[in-house]
Amino acid sequence: MKRYKACFFDLDGTLTDSAASIAKAVNVTFDRYGLKHITREDAMVMAGDGFRVLLEKALKNAGDEELSYFDRVCLDYPEIFIKYCTYENRPYEGIPEFLTFLRAHGIKTAVITNKPEPHARIVLNDAFPGYSFDFIIGETEGVPKKPAPDMVFRAMEAMGLKKEEILYFGDTNTDMQTARNAGVDCVGVTWGFRGRKELQSYSPAYIIDKPCEIETEVIK
Repeated sequence: MKRYKACFFDLDGTLTDSAASIAKAVNVTFDRYGLKHITREDAMVMAGDGFRVLLEKALKNAGDEELSYFDRVCLDYPEIFIKYCTYENRPYEGIPEFLTFLRAHGIKTAVITNKPEPHARIVLNDAFPGYSFDFIIGETEGVPKKPAPDMVFRAMEAMGLKKEEILYFGDTNTDMQTARNAGVDCVGVTWGFRGRKELQSYSPAYIIDKPCEIETEVIK
């Protein structure tokens, strides 16, 4: 008997390596105002809590401690990001094969991301052509972002699932807190934006270095 009926995934840093696209969109936005660029490595640290928090951190990195440009860049960024959201974006090694494995064993899949949903769907379609996730939810008006559990609960309800039937995959402290707040088992993935040390501090059910390492736990 399968232990889990569904795997829920964070997007950035878990399914796809999108750090270059995030940095590119921030930098094109900042070019309008002559602001200092961020690096790909900066994006890996700043991303995860929605684009407004990303831009706040990037502005402070650029020396705008008072966030005098905040409202302007928040208006500009979504339009710019949609042009660059697939820039150097790629699925992490082993993820396409893992999704195929899940589908073959009747395990449903969902994406739970703080990225605006239209952007998320473009990224997913580009990275995983021909694969359809059972449910996708991104930043949605009226629904608290991760680490609040609300998006997980929306997916659970839509998919007819119970907490104990879900395995949540993520790469950051935000994801670990999300899973904890939702009361679902969590897998910390080390290939993403942060690393093992950050994940270990939240004691997830599993920490893995490759997607295939969790296969037997999903279907046992």
